[in-house]
Amino acid sequence: EQVAADAENLLGPLARFRRILENARRVITEGALITATPTLPGFQFNPPSMTLGFFEDWHRFEFKMRARDAPLNAAANGLLTFMADGIIAADIPLSVFVAHDVAPSAPQATPARPIYDTVFASYSHKDTAVVLKVEAAAKTFGMTYLRDVITLRSGEDWSVGLEKMIDDATIFQIFWSAPYSQSMHCRREWEYAVGLRREAVRFIRPVYWLQPMPDPPALLQHLHFAYQPDLVK
Repeated sequence: EQVAADAENLLGPLARFRRILENARRVITEGALITATPTLPGFQFNPPSMTLGFFEDWHRFEFKMRARDAPLNAAANGLLTFMADGIIAADIPLSVFVAHDVAPSAPQATPARPIYDTVFASYSHKDTAVVLKVEAAAKTFGMTYLRDVITLRSGEDWSVGLEKMIDDATIFQIFWSAPYSQSMHCRREWEYAVGLRREAVRFIRPVYWLQPMPDPPALLQHLHFAYQPDLVK
């Protein structure tokens, strides 16, 4: 009720926005760092992302948005992604129709959100300390975390086993770093994930924690690389 009242107070006069209300699917522990990042082709956001500590009953994430090169008379579709301690907690769809004048939109049904419950960690073993931190958060949220050395058995064909793990995952999380970008083993993993031809912006989710970020290869350049500096704190 407080969230709905705040939205009405802030946006009510506009009369041209869609309300989406949904119960949380995971328990976020008090003090967890929550990062919200909007991505919408053709638009620029300020700030690009926002991080808050979860200490209150509710929080407002507020961004300034402007159309940069979005085409007129067309809808731009994207996501508002929430991450908690390096784990994707939710994706909220964003849709903006760009025009000189837009009539008030009719109420629309809330689209079903994908449930992210199984994460495959694609990482360089040199970054294991970072991965372990995210793994601990994932287990707190009740998610299945697939990582080579804890999921595969000795004597098992690792190539076949890794592909099966990627097939079973709802998120292919890339821990993008200099060692990762130079590893042929890591390259084989993300190339296999790309080859599955799932909706890449939801399935393949790269994170990085050090700047400057190594340049990604062409096949990954269209993806959003989430900056998570708290992973090394």
